[in-house]
Amino acid sequence: MLLSITCFTGNTLLIKHCSSVRHIDPWVTMSFRCAFGLLMTMIIFLPSRTLSIRRSFLSWLLASRGVMGALGTAAYYLSVGPLGAGKATLISNTWCVWAARWAVRSSPRWWWS
Repeated sequence: MLLSITCFTGNTLLIKHCSSVRHIDPWVTMSFRCAFGLLMTMIIFLPSRTLSIRRSFLSWLLASRGVMGALGTAAYYLSVGPLGAGKATLISNTWCVWAARWAVRSSPRWWWS
């Protein structure tokens, strides 16, 4: 858990540095993260022969999760530069609270009570 937090903090500060000091476009940073993530996935799962990329495109739920994750990552990477690491992380991590609140409000059981 501590390693995960350390890596996330390092990633966020690196994004902020690349955006503010080096003036690197957030899309380039996100593309690098995508390529690195795919490479690490292949390194970890190819030797055990459990990697099935085709399965990701056959299940619409899995594909939609990937698309929504990509949109969330893009929004986060684009907001770290102008807002700063703290505000961008706070806004990015509270979406699940708002989604749960919206789901409760929009459920049919709520309408009748």
